[in-house]
Amino acid sequence: ADTLHETASLLNERLSGLPMKIIRESVRERMRDVSPGDPKILKLIVNNSEDIFSTPQEDDAIHYWGTPNILAQPEFADRERMLSLLGALEEKEIIRPQDMVVKSVVNKSILKVNIIQSIDRKISLEDIATSKDLEMNDLLKEIEAIVNSGTKLNINYYIDEVLDEEHQNEIFDYFREAKTESIQDALNELGEDEYTEEDIRLIRIKFMSEMGH
Repeated sequence: ADTLHETASLLNERLSGLPMKIIRESVRERMRDVSPGDPKILKLIVNNSEDIFSTPQEDDAIHYWGTPNILAQPEFADRERMLSLLGALEEKEIIRPQDMVVKSVVNKSILKVNIIQSIDRKISLEDIATSKDLEMNDLLKEIEAIVNSGTKLNINYYIDEVLDEEHQNEIFDYFREAKTESIQDALNELGEDEYTEEDIRLIRIKFMSEMGH
């Protein structure tokens, strides 16, 4: 079965008919140890549940969206398939259009999903940055945030293009022994004449994905 439709079915099964407050409080437990569906999309939903399943607050900049419209953004990859997923959710009335409340942070979540999908397809980081109208520094910040949230990303295909194996291993071994994950500390130790900040950040992302924090 299509992975996205499996994801829709899983969310329907676990969340259908629940009030927003209950979803926010229990979504992590309800999504624990599930096998069908796209794990990265499910993790993104869980990690952003406070924002996605929110209720209006007087001082918040709130945007009301029907569920299919959330992912009908030009920056969302495989848009038609994701519209199908969200449409399936809406048909089951997990979240009715009149009840779906999403803050402006949703745009950031959409960007993160798109970055994850692009990396899974081994698209060059420069091309991802260009397509999202981001500087490389900003793209790396987004990738770091994704990895910090617990999602593993494999950017080895890109690292192999910009760093030889010896330099990769030297930086990786540094982080294996280092007491902090500070980029500046790494540059100071390894030498700014030998490595750029971008080099260090790329290997730190690799290290965090493979070894954890």
